[in-house]
Amino acid sequence: MAMRWFGGQKPREVWDEDIQWPIGDIEAAHRIRDICRSAAGSAGNVAGSAGGPDNNKYHAERYERAAKTAMEIAMKIADDLLRDSAVRQIIGLNADPLFTRVYKWRSAMAQYSVGHLERLKRIQSLSEKLPGLALAGNGFNGIGVPDCVRSGTEAATKILSEMGLWSSA
Repeated sequence: MAMRWFGGQKPREVWDEDIQWPIGDIEAAHRIRDICRSAAGSAGNVAGSAGGPDNNKYHAERYERAAKTAMEIAMKIADDLLRDSAVRQIIGLNADPLFTRVYKWRSAMAQYSVGHLERLKRIQSLSEKLPGLALAGNGFNGIGVPDCVRSGTEAATKILSEMGLWSSA
């Protein structure tokens, strides 16, 4: 990589490219995919803390810039496309859900208030009595993206198992 920079400037990252708004949902989805693919190596290095503190700082900053740009683009994608794409990618489901709701927190993450864990236990207890209902998102057991992916996967697995469409074996 250093050889490429020898004769000139460092190449621009895909997330640093200017976007001429407005762009369509499909182009936005492609840009997000390209950003995620380009940042995957840095995400792996940050998660594994590979290469020592200086290299890890470089990858952490690189991944942070990529994630910020991808989220800015995602905030402008239509809710239906965002939902449908996420469902298909996470569980490979081709049927339309009966009900969904998309929340977009602009420049913020959800904040749990006092008593959240007690409310969560009560909600989970009540939801267990309703087959076909699964709750997921950053309001349950973690606000980060990995927590949301995990909770969404668990919710989808629960519903598909109840419908006899999924087996963990």
